[in-house]
Amino acid sequence: FSVTLAEGAATLGDLRGAINRATGNTSVQATIINASDGARLVLTSRLTGEANAIEVVASGGDGGLEDLEYVQGSRQLDEIGEARDAEIRVDGFTVTSASNAVAGAIEGVTLELQAAKPGTTLNLTVANDTTATRERVQKFVTDYNTLASTMSRLRAFDPNTRVGGPLLGDAMLRGLEATIRRELGASSTTATAPYDTLSSIGVAFGSDGSLKLDEAKLNAALAADYGSVGRLFGSTAGVAARLNTVIDDAIGGEGQLTGRTKSLNESKRALTRERDALDERMQAVERRYRAQFTALDSMLSGMQSTSRYLAQQLG
Repeated sequence: FSVTLAEGAATLGDLRGAINRATGNTSVQATIINASDGARLVLTSRLTGEANAIEVVASGGDGGLEDLEYVQGSRQLDEIGEARDAEIRVDGFTVTSASNAVAGAIEGVTLELQAAKPGTTLNLTVANDTTATRERVQKFVTDYNTLASTMSRLRAFDPNTRVGGPLLGDAMLRGLEATIRRELGASSTTATAPYDTLSSIGVAFGSDGSLKLDEAKLNAALAADYGSVGRLFGSTAGVAARLNTVIDDAIGGEGQLTGRTKSLNESKRALTRERDALDERMQAVERRYRAQFTALDSMLSGMQSTSRYLAQQLG
């Protein structure tokens, strides 16, 4: 990228600001270090690797910037840290990377390099992380039970207070519950028998309707066929994909709950408009009745005066 110095910009601070503000600068940070023997301008690449070495070329002006030029091999500036690629040998083959994250050397594996140890051979074991898998399956069970508890609360009825949940007797909620339970009990066509259902890996409904996890059964399934357990949850025909479809049909942009919510909000707005219109009509009726009452009161006052006059005359 190009850096343009304005006329009169003659300090390292001016140069630092021009570099950091330059259009197109996405990878170089300029800073000033105030050392004991004077200020120093330091240029640092935000990107790592040999391909991201910094070069500085000066042109134009009065020629006062040549001392800041730096091309690899020249010595106008001091190179504090060389731009280098990380280099390792995997089974005797050299692999380089612009960062300390080496991806692709071993298919499906990313190596995070921590320190340089030339001549040292390290053994790398690639294995299934069964502990993390068990934690995720347990979280799945916990999250479903939370959902089931919420839906139960929405359709519940308290005989003591005789108060029902907001979706008591709602067919949509009953249908959603039934669909989710059906998907949890169905087998996956992409998993391998016998580990193609949740119950086969230790996830099953208890007597109270909640999901329970049998860890011993899950451990046995993970040891016997880890891949099938993964496909049971994560494949295109797995539990997660099927539940995602069911939930999206319920709460997605065109889902049943979304449509119901829109309809209820529209009804609420309509009722609000009707209530406001009724208030206006009642105010108009009140004004009319007040006017009639005032006229009637005036008429009665006049009649009472006439009555007293006639009584005096007749007397």
